[in-house]
Amino acid sequence: MIQGKRRYRIWGVVVERQTRQPLGGMRVEAWDKDPLFDDLLGTAITNEQGAFQIEFDETYFQELFLDQYPDIFFRVFWGGKLIKSTEDAVLWNTQSTQVQIALEVDFLSEQGIEGWNLSTANQGIGLESAYPSYYKVGGSLEYQHPTYIVRQADHELYQSLQNGEFCYVLNSRQMGKSSLRVQMMKRLQQQGVKCASIDMMRIGSDVTSAEWYGGVVSELIRGFGLTGKINFSAWWQERELLAPVQRFSEFIEDVLLVEFDQNIVIFIDEIDSILKFPFRNDFFSFVRNCYNRRADYPEYKRLTFAFLGVATASDLIADRNRTPFNIGRAIALDGFQIDEVQPLFQGLAGKAANPQTVLREVLNWTGGQPFLTQKLCSLIAASAVFIAKGKEAKAVEAIVRAKILTDWQAQDEPEHLRTIRDRLLGDEARSLPLLRLYRQMLLRGSLVADGSMEQMLLRLSGVAVQRQGKLYPYNRIYQMLFNLNWVEQEIAQLHSVSHPHSFQYLFQYLFQYFQLQHHRTRLSWLVLATLVILLVSGFILRSSLQPFSG
Repeated sequence: MIQGKRRYRIWGVVVERQTRQPLGGMRVEAWDKDPLFDDLLGTAITNEQGAFQIEFDETYFQELFLDQYPDIFFRVFWGGKLIKSTEDAVLWNTQSTQVQIALEVDFLSEQGIEGWNLSTANQGIGLESAYPSYYKVGGSLEYQHPTYIVRQADHELYQSLQNGEFCYVLNSRQMGKSSLRVQMMKRLQQQGVKCASIDMMRIGSDVTSAEWYGGVVSELIRGFGLTGKINFSAWWQERELLAPVQRFSEFIEDVLLVEFDQNIVIFIDEIDSILKFPFRNDFFSFVRNCYNRRADYPEYKRLTFAFLGVATASDLIADRNRTPFNIGRAIALDGFQIDEVQPLFQGLAGKAANPQTVLREVLNWTGGQPFLTQKLCSLIAASAVFIAKGKEAKAVEAIVRAKILTDWQAQDEPEHLRTIRDRLLGDEARSLPLLRLYRQMLLRGSLVADGSMEQMLLRLSGVAVQRQGKLYPYNRIYQMLFNLNWVEQEIAQLHSVSHPHSFQYLFQYLFQYFQLQHHRTRLSWLVLATLVILLVSGFILRSSLQPFSG
């Protein structure tokens, strides 16, 4: 919660207008009415009694016009369809921070199922599934997607960028970083902030420094809607005598800061793709220099950056005197918590007698990992099985085993688990110590977090999560797939690679030596066989005596 901000709380109930019966499983959105852009204040899913609760603070509705109080209206959705809006009956200038509301919905006539039993509707029995397409597995969630989960990171990133802080969100893949960027851009734009996003993957990997910076400038011209004012090719070529980073600097100072008098935020997604370029230090130094120039050039206070990707700050730039990361703010992007996942509830309507319990079981398997949570919910929604009360744990486990764990590589679409495996095994120099650390965590159940590079890499792989000063396995699915047996096999394989066939080479050498002798007696071959046995026995003995190393 943001300190010093006025908090609002809305309690409400959704009922069917004709029968006055409560309606469960409805998505309710509270909005602030504005002359230009309406602001989404919050969403909630009604429970079996039709009740809902939405909380927000004044930063959600204060924009260019600096509204002192919100002008609240509501929208009610069923299965993605808008069935009720109070936009023609706005609660203007709402000064009370505690609001109670009853929303009447013509649900029977809207659905064309006159006389349908509403108590059955509240449980979802008899309905078709709430659409597997309700969930989105993989890729970024568009703005206001019904399954977007608002987390603490949303509030922290929004407030930090509003304050002009340089921010970075560095986490494992498929944690919702790009979806967070989409939401932040729209929310900031609604408040008059100029925003643009660069996806580093679009620029390419086999490019020169000039081509890379040219790609960045070209993307910014498009992102800020300047294609009608600036001829990129002509602008870039006019400055061909300048170093690429200096051309980029001139674009920021002479174009963006002149063209716009509002605050400017540049989002850079997939920032880890810059790791392969030798000129990355110059880029990060430039970002830090933008921050340093604020003291002498106040217009730079209007400019800030947000980086998102899968890397450690020290991987991106090791020089502490040039890095922007020690003057920026790290935004922690945690997994979903049970009190945050209400937007996922509606997709399970019609699939379970108690969708809330089903969601708890989903998180019990996924640990709140966003991609896996969306995927498992989608699999449940697509299932032909109705989950009866009290059967939630067994039903969810059966789906996990059948649709995720069994033949997991073939069923890993969109790719997720293979990405984690490749992060653990992809770097030959780091894989062995990383696997040993992971083995130690599996054996002990947890590790004391020490901020070491190995622990950071383990977290970036996705298999580990840090909570309350300790490192834990992220979830049960990862633990069952990448278990201790799997780790031991991979360590053994890496051992054989890191000691490249030393015994094999020695054996070949001895064999060739004896072949070159003119007197190849039975005794010679016996000596060769004895030497090989002794060498192999020594290797086995040494391996058995070698202690576990973390």
